[in-house]
Amino acid sequence: MGRLKHQLHQAQSRVMGRLKHQLHQAPSRMMRRLKHQLHQAQSRVMGRLKHQLHQAQSRVMGRLKHQLHQAQSRVMGRLKHQLHQAQSRVMGRLKHQLHQAQSRVMGRLKHQLHQAQSRVMGRLKHQLHQAQSRVMGRLKHQLHQAQSRVMGRLKHQLHQAQSRVMGRLKHQLHQAQSRVMGRLKHQLHQAQSRVIGRLKHQLHQAQSRVMGRLKHQLHQAKSRVIGRLKHQLHQAQSRVMGRLKHQLHQAQSRVMGRLKHQLHQTLSRVIGRLKHQLHQAQSRVMGRLKHQLHQTQSRVMGRLKHQLHQAQSRVMGRLKHQLHQAQSRVMGRLKHQLHQAQSRVMGRLKHQLHQAQSRVIGRLKHQLHQAQSRVMGRLKHQLHQAQSRVMGRLKHQLHQAQSRVMGRLKHQLHQAQSRVMGRLKHQLHQAQSRVMGRD
Repeated sequence: MGRLKHQLHQAQSRVMGRLKHQLHQAPSRMMRRLKHQLHQAQSRVMGRLKHQLHQAQSRVMGRLKHQLHQAQSRVMGRLKHQLHQAQSRVMGRLKHQLHQAQSRVMGRLKHQLHQAQSRVMGRLKHQLHQAQSRVMGRLKHQLHQAQSRVMGRLKHQLHQAQSRVMGRLKHQLHQAQSRVMGRLKHQLHQAQSRVIGRLKHQLHQAQSRVMGRLKHQLHQAKSRVIGRLKHQLHQAQSRVMGRLKHQLHQAQSRVMGRLKHQLHQTLSRVIGRLKHQLHQAQSRVMGRLKHQLHQTQSRVMGRLKHQLHQAQSRVMGRLKHQLHQAQSRVMGRLKHQLHQAQSRVMGRLKHQLHQAQSRVIGRLKHQLHQAQSRVMGRLKHQLHQAQSRVMGRLKHQLHQAQSRVMGRLKHQLHQAQSRVMGRLKHQLHQAQSRVMGRD
């Protein structure tokens, strides 16, 4: 545009110089007419040139905008496709790393939970077996002592009663036997009540000590337990508790059988001795009343056996019931404590798993951000290169279009100047001829 203006200005200056030189020689009226015609011709030519230049510029800018939009769309499509591929690759790698990290963490936690469970269950089994053995040993010893004391007292009282009764008549013997049997019943009942009270008290003390030790050891074990999953722990607990119940039931049955057998043997021996001593006393003292005394003794011994058997059955039933209640309470407390320990361990495991996941997610986010920054840097660099190439091409095309338009405008301006100069020369020649004709 600057060159066109400069050339147009030079052409106008040349034309104006020539016209001024020619018009200086013509009269003033011709000069005014020529100036007016020259101004009109210049305005028409400049209007046409401006309109053509505006149309050419609009066409060139439209083409350039369309080409730039197409180039940008192609570049953005390529960049979006490359960005999507890069994101998919990065997300696949991050997902694979996250899955591997989760599998490693869960494997470690499962292994630690299995080890802690095995240790705790082994200790609980050993402690329960020790407590059962101690309690059953104490019960056996106390029962044996109570039986020995009761049988000693019974022997002594029976010997005294027999010595008093054997020196009297049958009626006095019957009265003495009735009094002795009443006393024996009362003393047996008192001895049984004392034995049962002592056994209850000692069993309660043993249970309290066992439960205190178990609570302390379970509290220590809780701190070391990391725990397994709830389903596996519930299954393992059910199996272990079933085994423990079965073993406890077997141990109880064996111990109670042995106690019954020993009690039966001791009673049989004591009763045999009493029978033998009573038979000897009866044979020495009461030869005449042997048959009647034997009958009364058999009835008394039958009643004693029956009452002793009933007392033994009641005592054993109460002991079994108390032992079952104590076992149920102990097992309930152990289950409750184990459930609490499981809940705390699971809470800690969930917290540790959440922390591990947060750390892994943070690392993956950082790696993703780094990968995105690298990809965006590469894409920005490629976009800048593509824009520079497109802008270079567009500048080259614009320069070519401007050169073509300027060539056309120069040609049209030269033609317009030649036409205007021809008309002006023709009019000047006519004016000169008219002036010369007048002169």
